[in-house]
Amino acid sequence: MRRRALLAAVGTTTLAGCAAGLPTTCSRPSFRADRLEYEALELQSLGGWIGRDRAILATEAEHVDRFEPPAEFAAEADVALSSDDRERIDETDFDEGFAVGVVVGSSSRSSDARVTHVVREDARVHCYVCIRRRGETDDWAPQARLVRVESDWDPETVRVTFTNGRDGTDVFDDDGGRASMDDV
Repeated sequence: MRRRALLAAVGTTTLAGCAAGLPTTCSRPSFRADRLEYEALELQSLGGWIGRDRAILATEAEHVDRFEPPAEFAAEADVALSSDDRERIDETDFDEGFAVGVVVGSSSRSSDARVTHVVREDARVHCYVCIRRRGETDDWAPQARLVRVESDWDPETVRVTFTNGRDGTDVFDDDGGRASMDDV
């Protein structure tokens, strides 16, 4: 009889621990939203110098330099966009679409950030990004994604809805322009 009570107690404790670690529910666009086809790729170096959640918009090839760190910071800190990241961005066909760079941050022990939806919202592109499991550390570890969208539409700004584990959901708007010293 003691053994059954012990097993029942261990099972309940284990279940309670599992329930606390369940993944978050990620935000989703409404059914009426104009969903866009996209490809999401990891950018290794972009998150290495941006110090806050941010989005960068490139609707034409001339905008690709927006992904580079500000010149004065790059020279001082000896940072640059990696050649692999530059190649990924340069592969975007700006005659057929546009690119959005999204940087979101969470604990260094969090699961990977996933772009779950991209929609058209008035004059802005709206990217939904989710981290299902937030780590237990208090550090800020940026994760950067390149979102390539095939569309002849030219958005003017970016909105990002970022679901960060169990911390809730943050929404931020960005003009999508070149990064500034405020971002580092």
